[in-house]
Amino acid sequence: MKNKHNATDANELFSIAANLGATVAVILLSVFLSLALAFLFEGKFGQFSKSFSGFEKEQKKNPYSASNGNDAYYWIAPNPDKIEHEKQRGQVLYGKKLIAHTSKYLGPKGSVKPISNGLNCQNCHLSAGTAIFGNNYGSVASTYPKFRARSGTKEDIYKRVNDCFERSLNGQPLDTASREMQAIRAYIEFLGSNMPKGEKAHGSGLKDLPYLDRAADPAKGKLVYENLCQSCHQPNGEGVFNETGTEYLYPALWGPHSYNDGAGLYRISNFAKYAKYNMPHG
Repeated sequence: MKNKHNATDANELFSIAANLGATVAVILLSVFLSLALAFLFEGKFGQFSKSFSGFEKEQKKNPYSASNGNDAYYWIAPNPDKIEHEKQRGQVLYGKKLIAHTSKYLGPKGSVKPISNGLNCQNCHLSAGTAIFGNNYGSVASTYPKFRARSGTKEDIYKRVNDCFERSLNGQPLDTASREMQAIRAYIEFLGSNMPKGEKAHGSGLKDLPYLDRAADPAKGKLVYENLCQSCHQPNGEGVFNETGTEYLYPALWGPHSYNDGAGLYRISNFAKYAKYNMPHG
């Protein structure tokens, strides 16, 4: 009887040892395969890790920066309605109204002063200066004052705004001490408040187009205008005023109520970029 028990115990020990050996073998095989795979893919995995790590650092540095180079991350305009300080919020929101409805306040029938041609600032700076690649204001506060080759001088925001009043709005400069200029400045600076000084917002300005390898053809341009543009801007480019005649529903593209030859959009290269990526609008 004792021998029978000893035999049973031996069999059980043998079974346990066999199972343990199989388990160890599986573990060793798994470790070996893992090491082999790690060795084979070390180069690619290492590159991916470095790339991902660098991307994270860039995102933490500034997710709205043009240096990011990733089209998935564009500048996002902050919301002025969320400004806690009541006086500041009121000034910034008034500035937004002046950009969106410039003519209502400062146009030919303006309630404040008739110093411009009837266009609104947002006819060029879409969505009150917040549209991606729509001439937005995302980089103004972070890059001004700055030297501009056009004037050969260092310009501040006041000078830049008045350039638009005199050229794009074909009018007169706004008094820099006026309530209106101070509100416009406050609004523009607020829009750029999420950009570090010296950084350029990703999606500001206009989206580049390659230059033509030939001269632009006015005859082809006329066909495009007749088929795609004149339904809003009218056959003679005169645009359409609202019912009260205080501002344009569709802005004039040439003539005394449009921008003059000093405006940025007067240049064919700029106008092509603007129209290509922003029209039709709405």
